[in-house]
Amino acid sequence: MKKARLIRKIPGDDEDRLSTLPNCVLCYILSFLDTKYVVQTCVLSKRFKNLWSSLPYLNFDSTSFNKLFSFNKFVDRMLTLRDNSVRVDDFKFNRTGKISSKFLDKVMNYAMSHCVLRFNIHVEYNGFDHFPESSYSSESLKSFELKIHGELTKLPSFPELKVLHLASVRLAHSDLVLSCPCLMDLALIDCAAPKLDILNIDAPQLVKLTISAGCFLSVCKVVVSAPGLASFWYSGSHSLLLSILGELSSLEVVSIDVDRHHL
Repeated sequence: MKKARLIRKIPGDDEDRLSTLPNCVLCYILSFLDTKYVVQTCVLSKRFKNLWSSLPYLNFDSTSFNKLFSFNKFVDRMLTLRDNSVRVDDFKFNRTGKISSKFLDKVMNYAMSHCVLRFNIHVEYNGFDHFPESSYSSESLKSFELKIHGELTKLPSFPELKVLHLASVRLAHSDLVLSCPCLMDLALIDCAAPKLDILNIDAPQLVKLTISAGCFLSVCKVVVSAPGLASFWYSGSHSLLLSILGELSSLEVVSIDVDRHHL
């Protein structure tokens, strides 16, 4: 005869403890989730019914969807139904496949118009020639990370920007100027510049400069005006034509890695 297992019920075990947490705690927990799954929490309880619409974090990832059409529709509907009175602290947008400039421009305009602080865009596509730059206006943006196989005809110059990471972008025109008075961390990763002759970096507060260059970026001249520069990292297949304006009394770390076959 089998012994019956006694299960002692813990007082308050049926209590919905998650719903009793303060909004700030719930928002922090949900900030680690893809926005798709955040919206799905609306069925958990009355407390969660509309919470998704007022979160200051947006994380859109197309890999969470079976079809890109469904992803586009979700993003469009989410931006329409979200509480417009709530600012966006963090905005992450990861999209595979072909994307239209109109749709991307809508995403960027929404982020910029809602006082975004940190903006991360990763887009992979084919047949896209020009990156929408109409949204290069924000008084709040602190960090901007852009990985996109498209062309930039001008560089962003956000007044409060402190971190700028550009990856896999194609820099157009013969001369480009990067002017960000508060910029402290700049990274150019595998950026192509077949037409670029001179890249001017004017950043008086710049502390860290990282350049990981392909063969295209190595053919242009990089002029840097950053008296407070403390760290410089360069790696590439070719040597870099670099011009530093002024003294670098703050420089502490220098790392240069060049393919010896191209020296």
